[in-house]
Amino acid sequence: MSKGSPNKAAIELEIEVPLTSERALDPQWLSQALGAPVSDVELTESIKTVATKLRFSAELGGERQHFCLKGLLDTDEAGRMGGPTCVLEGDFYSKLAPGVPVRVPECIVAVADRTARQGVIIMRDLIAGYGELWSTRIFERALRSRGRTSGHVQWLDARRALLVEWGPLGPG
Repeated sequence: MSKGSPNKAAIELEIEVPLTSERALDPQWLSQALGAPVSDVELTESIKTVATKLRFSAELGGERQHFCLKGLLDTDEAGRMGGPTCVLEGDFYSKLAPGVPVRVPECIVAVADRTARQGVIIMRDLIAGYGELWSTRIFERALRSRGRTSGHVQWLDARRALLVEWGPLGPG
């Protein structure tokens, strides 16, 4: 963390990069990636877009912790062609984020195989621990549920956005 930056550097590891969700959630692999014994891994949510995001909880260091792993999982060779982008994202969290004066989500570890040009990152789960991140569609749905039916939300002004602790979609 540099002066004026609220961000810690992600730990950089050059170990096996999992190619499947099953391997990414394996306690043995997670123990290696997180540097401590991991047990009782529970998948909370799997979000599949270009990259897969696995929200999960696990016992680590004697307490239940919540994480989000992001990478190109469960895809074919063509899908893995985006791997260099995952490596660069890990480099951002390990090398650049500590010098940025704007707070970014906490990335704990950036795993990379630079030869194979693949990577995954393991972050703190923002949704489980800190609130909700809303897409414009979810935000629009929330407005409509409160009787606001006019207009269509296409853009959110981040300067006017609120971090909603356990909003209408959370565990309450």
